[in-house]
Amino acid sequence: MMTSASAQWARAPVGRHHRPGRVVARASSKGGRHPRDVGKISALLDPTPTSSTVTAGGEDILGEVPADRPLSYKLERKEGGGVGSSHPDAVRRRLRSERRKEKRRMIYDAGLEWWQVVKDCSSNMHIAECSDEYYYALRLARAAGRDAVVQYFSPRCGACKEEAVHCAQVAFENPGLDFIRVRADTCMAVIESHGITKVPWVQFLKAGDLSPVKEGLRLSSLEDIVRIPKGLVAAEGQEQHCVLGECSIDEIEGFETLLQAINL
Repeated sequence: MMTSASAQWARAPVGRHHRPGRVVARASSKGGRHPRDVGKISALLDPTPTSSTVTAGGEDILGEVPADRPLSYKLERKEGGGVGSSHPDAVRRRLRSERRKEKRRMIYDAGLEWWQVVKDCSSNMHIAECSDEYYYALRLARAAGRDAVVQYFSPRCGACKEEAVHCAQVAFENPGLDFIRVRADTCMAVIESHGITKVPWVQFLKAGDLSPVKEGLRLSSLEDIVRIPKGLVAAEGQEQHCVLGECSIDEIEGFETLLQAINL
């Protein structure tokens, strides 16, 4: 039995199977409860769920911001439902995501192949689907006094598809170079003139030259004259390639993976 209302705390029963309960409230000196304590107790005992947008302090994070309050970034209701942050970084991320979705939709609607997609990743990348297009791209590079990286590929070569992603990254890192991607199965005159027997194959040509100063299987073989992003040099599968004429006749799978790799 409580001897003094002003000196005792209301506690949960303590016994063998009970732990000490949490203090709920303290009686006032007049024997009643302070109105503020009563409000806290009511909040604890009220089983009515609150809105997910209302903070513990009773503030609605979607509500109006008072004019005298310092700048803050609240959630905003979006069209069609849902909420989104108004922070500038969050807005930029949403815009980038929307642009990627739109570009991906256009790629699928246009029915583009994987090797046609990567040419849009950097303005200094070009695709040559015939020998005339190859020599035209070289003439443009020569007229501009730019060195060129030529990469030969086959649409049916899995290693070429992997290297296409690397080419997009390397081209972005080297805006002063032209990157010419040559489709081997439709540019046989160029292939035969250079004696190329396997793909992927890459060459570095100085401005105005038709003979490469260096060549190899992968772009990483040019690391001493071309800026290569970290990680590509140590990438696995450096020696994987396809012998021309023996490439797989099956369609390359994982088109979705390629789009993700080039951030589309």
